[in-house]
Amino acid sequence: MAFPVFCALLTGYFIYHAQHGRYGLPEMARMKEEALHLKFELADMRTKRKELEKRVALLSDGTLEADALDDQVRNILGYAGKDDLIVLGM
Repeated sequence: MAFPVFCALLTGYFIYHAQHGRYGLPEMARMKEEALHLKFELADMRTKRKELEKRVALLSDGTLEADALDDQVRNILGYAGKDDLIVLGM
């Protein structure tokens, strides 16, 4: 009589933890949803990386003259050389 009761309790233990445990069925569904979200985020990051790689390739030697690069740096980042005359607009 003790063995069937023990087996029933053991089965109940596993069923309870399958429903409410740390890695139970509801948690498994949440993890699958999070995995899907992370896959989309990874695809977005890969797309952004390819765009940045294209922009960096444009800055490599032979594709952009130093003067044009210097002009862009000064305009966008606001850098100025030691001998530059800066005129502030009103």
